[in-house]
Amino acid sequence: MDKKYDIISFDLETTGLSKTDDRMVELGATIYTLHISHKPISLHLSHFHDEVRRVILEYADPICVWTHAGDFVESCKSDVKMSAESTRITGITQESIDAQPFTAKDVLRHFKAFVDRSCTNTRILAGWNVLGFDLPVTCLEAMGLPENALKYFMSIGVSLFDAMLLAKKTLPPNLLLRNKMGQTSYKLGDVYRALLKKPLLGAHGGLADASAVIEILQTATDLFLSCLIKLDKPNEPGACELGVMPLMSTVVGIVQDFSRKRTSGPKSSLRAALNLTKLKRQKQNDIHS
Repeated sequence: MDKKYDIISFDLETTGLSKTDDRMVELGATIYTLHISHKPISLHLSHFHDEVRRVILEYADPICVWTHAGDFVESCKSDVKMSAESTRITGITQESIDAQPFTAKDVLRHFKAFVDRSCTNTRILAGWNVLGFDLPVTCLEAMGLPENALKYFMSIGVSLFDAMLLAKKTLPPNLLLRNKMGQTSYKLGDVYRALLKKPLLGAHGGLADASAVIEILQTATDLFLSCLIKLDKPNEPGACELGVMPLMSTVVGIVQDFSRKRTSGPKSSLRAALNLTKLKRQKQNDIHS
């Protein structure tokens, strides 16, 4: 039973660390085709029940081949000012953002065109902590597109795959690094260093972080296989625990949450929050300048 997925690993750099108040300033992505096939089986499968035969074909001696399909990275301007902390982490300055010719909407359109050009198989949108941060920020930006966020993501992929959730569920803690509090660290750079035995070069750059997710999946393919063979089955029991979920219903939930915040009153609306963030950032930048 052969399966082919186009795994679209993406990562955002933003003006700060808030998924509701901050905005995108860079989108990096890499696409790899994952081909899962199986070695010939000597058993006479016709003697087995259909479900048993399916399980044997799905799990017996899988062969995973990863093929690079393309890279994407673009920066954009933003109405929200870069925080000093975000500049420290990413190296992206306010001056460099102000000089960008593209808006976030431009970058999202370019990203979709890149995906359409590069993908010929079942599309899986992936990332690290993508459910907790990158997807909500992308939804916030996509809500301003003429086709709206739902139609935009409908054309991007079938499933959402958060590799950090899979790592938390699957990787033995003794393989990973610990933070200053003595707890297992699931930061992308720390998991990358623990598994690949080298530092993540270019960390906190969109393309570097997106590529690091693929490298982690390639390195730990055997540990992650029970999830990888189900990337196109996000509605199956237990899939969400492994980081796989339906993309559209996830986007619907995020958009509905944003909409509730927008209509809950002027003081708590998204627009008011963004305006307040702009003022706070301006004060922070004035202090640091």
